[in-house]
Amino acid sequence: MQGNADAQYALGLSYAAGRGVPSDDVEAKRWFDQAAIGFRRAADQGDMQAQQMLGHMMLYGRGVPKDEAEALKWFCRGADQGGALGQYYVGLLYSNGMGVPRDYAEAAK
Repeated sequence: MQGNADAQYALGLSYAAGRGVPSDDVEAKRWFDQAAIGFRRAADQGDMQAQQMLGHMMLYGRGVPKDEAEALKWFCRGADQGGALGQYYVGLLYSNGMGVPRDYAEAAK
């Protein structure tokens, strides 16, 4: 799994939820931290899926500090490339006023 951010993130989720492995928050954080490094590198290079995953990690504070405004930035980058996950979360964040003032018109876009 070295260098595979998707697999590292999935393993982090498994440890966080205790799916297939004993629940272990320390181990979950370790894998989320590794995934965040990989997703950040790919996102900085314009990878749409990595941008969306980095936004998701920032929204929930997995492997990176929780930051709704920064999450929105990454979701917007993914959404601008046609990413459905990014589009969904941009709408959700604007609709709920998370990281930005609530704006139903922007959410509907």
